[in-house]
Amino acid sequence: MGRQIKGLLYFYCADIRHSLTIFWTILMNVLVVTLTIAYFMKDIENGFMTMSLTGPIYIFCAILDF
Repeated sequence: MGRQIKGLLYFYCADIRHSLTIFWTILMNVLVVTLTIAYFMKDIENGFMTMSLTGPIYIFCAILDF
């Protein structure tokens, strides 16, 4: 029984680690692209851009918990 629980916890942690790695890689790439676009658009008509990472994190956690 103890080895089954240990195996299940290992599988769960490995699965979560894989999902988190993919999520953060995509999120950081999107952030870099957005910051690059914002940097080049700052001279056009006093453009203003805001970014928030909480929305994607909430969505990821909701999907992961479901």
